[in-house]
Amino acid sequence: MNDKTKKVLKIVGISVGGVLATIISVVGAFIIFASATELKVQNKETLKVSGKSSKEALITNTVSILSWNVGYGANDKDSDFALDGGKNARARSKSAVENNVKAMKNEIASGDYDIVGLQEVDYDSDRSYKVNEPRYFFNELGKDKYQSTYALNYQAGYVPYPLFNTIGRVNSGVQTLSKFEMIEATRYQLPIPFSWPISTMNLKRCMSVTRFPIKASTRQLVYVNVHLEAYDDGEGKIKQTKMLREFIDSEFKKDNYVIAGGDLNQVFSNFKDSYPHYGNNWEAPVINESDFENFTCSMDDSIPTCRLLNKPYTTAYDEKFQHYMLDGFIVSNNLEIQEIKTLDKKFENSDHNPVKLVVKFK
Repeated sequence: MNDKTKKVLKIVGISVGGVLATIISVVGAFIIFASATELKVQNKETLKVSGKSSKEALITNTVSILSWNVGYGANDKDSDFALDGGKNARARSKSAVENNVKAMKNEIASGDYDIVGLQEVDYDSDRSYKVNEPRYFFNELGKDKYQSTYALNYQAGYVPYPLFNTIGRVNSGVQTLSKFEMIEATRYQLPIPFSWPISTMNLKRCMSVTRFPIKASTRQLVYVNVHLEAYDDGEGKIKQTKMLREFIDSEFKKDNYVIAGGDLNQVFSNFKDSYPHYGNNWEAPVINESDFENFTCSMDDSIPTCRLLNKPYTTAYDEKFQHYMLDGFIVSNNLEIQEIKTLDKKFENSDHNPVKLVVKFK
């Protein structure tokens, strides 16, 4: 090897080393940034309750509830999502988000529900064009009609996925609104299945628990708004479901009335064959209803509650389109379910249909 060749190799080595050092520095800086901006959680946190309830304390009559994963105003019929096999991670436009959120608000208002539990509600997020959705729902449904509480379950300074259409900055959570007075609202951290540094850019799933007094009684109605794990290997959902089960069972044993509702990202065992699984599409895990000894696990399988976001929803209820039963309620046996109904919104404004529940106190 002559001196000229040695010199060239030395220059190449220095250049490659410099590039590698730069890449390592950039990755290291990003991990530090991600760790600094991720959601910092505690096992139990008191949530702020805003607004004024329009109804007196609960009496032992009926209560109507709506649960809806609003898909941060982005996952409408014309959308897909990269993690479901699509291409995109953001809404098409700010106006699309605003139109979707407005349509969902109108649907909620028309039902005049006592309690509303929403999931995937964004604010100051790139994927939803920084529309402040919890504030919009609260203001438009009426500060003097509903009380509102909000629990963050996703906060990241920047999510660099997918590479050329990134999720970006995220602030998202679950929102509970009620016409009845909330005497307490608490965020309970669920098990986190992801390890560092992946956890810095992933959700920190939680239970948002609101408590309602019952007139002339020391008992309470305990409502749990929940959105369980989606994109884990399955162990996260199992651990989170176990914690949810243990929590609601403990409240039932205190002689309280208990309802847990939301996007469970699982199907109850008595509904598991409602919609077939196609090809390599994601298959919903199963919650064994017999594990909930003092409760009724209920869905309405006449209409699917969720659709896969691998492509836009161009053909309503195409038999080859992947549908799921992921949204439902777990109701303590001291309450009578009078109605459970999936509202057929044809995934117009979200990849989930809303689910209505009406219960009567026994």
